[in-house]
Amino acid sequence: YPPVCLWQSQLWTLAVTQFAHIAFMDPRYEQLSEYLHKNSIPGLFERVTADLLQAQPSDPLKYISDRILEIRKERIYKSNIIFVLGGPGSGKGTNCVKLKEDLNANSGGKMHVEHFSAGDLLREEIAQHGPEADLINSYITEGKIVPSEITIRLLKNAMNKAISHFPDPEAQKLIFLIDGFPRAMDQAFEFEKEVGECRFVLYFDCPEDVLEKRLLKRGETSGRSDDNIASIKSAL
Repeated sequence: YPPVCLWQSQLWTLAVTQFAHIAFMDPRYEQLSEYLHKNSIPGLFERVTADLLQAQPSDPLKYISDRILEIRKERIYKSNIIFVLGGPGSGKGTNCVKLKEDLNANSGGKMHVEHFSAGDLLREEIAQHGPEADLINSYITEGKIVPSEITIRLLKNAMNKAISHFPDPEAQKLIFLIDGFPRAMDQAFEFEKEVGECRFVLYFDCPEDVLEKRLLKRGETSGRSDDNIASIKSAL
């Protein structure tokens, strides 16, 4: 095996460049290149390389093989993620529930839809008095964006739990509706780096005056700390 220090991104880049030079003469080159990028192969190589350098195992080839299998499990859903966005009270959660019920009932068993609300996961963490409950609660109450690493960790754990119920996810397409996340572009980039790529975004557009009326009405019975006029205006 080559020394571990050689397993660097530059090495992968050199290998891919040489491969591309050879393959360029093949009329299938463009099709192959599109296929590799569509399936995030360059990103996979880069991630495995970084992990390999950090671990420096005695058997690098076995480590690479095992790590690719682990990443495949983690990112089996990479192309089936849908971000559902819109202002608070725009109907994201309501319509995600309807989409989940309708698609699961009418897909003929070909797909299974899971819906995760970033807000619900954060509030669940507060209710369970998790280690960051107080921090999360302060951000939500003030209508501020909870730090990305917290929300992404909760979403990733929930998604991996759902995946564990599907021993053969390729036999049944698993789709994730991520409701209320991301709320900023840096969150989107971090999510795609840590978890997987978004297939597309479903955006609910709703006038702010309508959102405000809906949220104040919801606040009469929701018991949520953010359903008050100060938090609503800050969030909007």
